[in-house]
Amino acid sequence: MADGSTRKSLQMLLESVDGLFQLFVADREGVPIVTVTAANNAETLLRPQLLTSYQAAIEQSSKLGLGGHKQMVCSYGTLQLVLFNISPLTVTLIASSQANTGLLLGLRDQIEPIAEQINQAVATALPRAD
Repeated sequence: MADGSTRKSLQMLLESVDGLFQLFVADREGVPIVTVTAANNAETLLRPQLLTSYQAAIEQSSKLGLGGHKQMVCSYGTLQLVLFNISPLTVTLIASSQANTGLLLGLRDQIEPIAEQINQAVATALPRAD
């Protein structure tokens, strides 16, 4: 769904942080739209079930009355996940537990305009319901 320049921009962001393995953009149902993976890490890290469970957690956390959910950071052994809710998309970063979490969180400002481009491309490609 994403054009070459969008994928290239995401790949450059991925390569800008040491220890960042994969960047994954999905719609609100967890359907993958774009995935970029570090060259030294050919294996796919993200399992669809994991993304779906985070989508549910994002929806449930919004019911706590604390305002809209913007991001989530989780740690699993040797990996950390950073999820950005850039409605209607979810962007997931998968990185080493040793990667700088602050740098990962700082990528949001650079990812938001790219996510908007992806969202517009998806909206244009889908037929309108009349």
